[in-house]
Order: sequence, then structure tokens, then C-alpha cells
Amino acid sequence: RFSTLHPAEYGVVVLGCTHFGYFRPALRSFFAKETQIIDGNAGTIRQLARVMGLLMTEEPFASRIPGFRAASAGVASAGGASTGVASLAVPSPKMTFPQVTYFRSGKKVQEQETLDFYVRLYRRLDQIS
Repeated sequence: RFSTLHPAEYGVVVLGCTHFGYFRPALRSFFAKETQIIDGNAGTIRQLARVMGLLMTEEPFASRIPGFRAASAGVASAGGASTGVASLAVPSPKMTFPQVTYFRSGKKVQEQETLDFYVRLYRRLDQIS
């Protein structure tokens, strides 16, 4: 389908799905260097944290996700009082998060081969982001 596109005619390309980051290098080489590529992943992460009442204040997240700072707000209880702030842990080969549990089609992933594959995917994203 890309054969029908004229890359120089695009000023902005929005990556609208979380897995599109894997294609960023290919898209970057296809479109003109002036074409801006906008990745929606940061917004997705911010919304997830907001819904869960979490803040992302630790590195490398605070500097990698624009607009996410400790001053964002605490988690408010039903009475309006602050109940504190939790950090959102996102798996990365640079850190370990043993509390992460993966599910595929409703079944807990326990096969080491599959878990190793997920680690490789995270490493690939770290390389291209």
C-alpha cells in the first residue's frame, strides 16, 4: 500500500497504536526528513497512569515522557484528602520489575521462552526510542 503514497506530501505522521514504535525506523526512512513523526505512546502512558491514580516521577520516565512531573498531583480519596503517590513501573531491560505479570488471551504467561521474547521486544523499543 505504501507504493501509492507520495512521501514528500506528508508533513506529519501520527503513530496511532502502541506497537507502531517498532516501525518508526522504517517510517523515518520512507518519509521525507522534514516529515514530523508523532508517537502517541507517551499520551497513552499518561492516561493509563491518570486512570490508575499513579505518577511517573522516577527516571528514566520523568525525562522521557513530557509533562509528567511529581507536581502532577497526589491520589485523592473519596473525602478529597491525598492518599499518597505511587510510581508506575514500566518494564525495561534497564530495570527489573518482578511484580509484572503477563497474560495472553486470559492465561498467565509462564513459559520462559515467551517471557524472554517480551524482554527482547522491550530492548528493541529502547533502541529505537
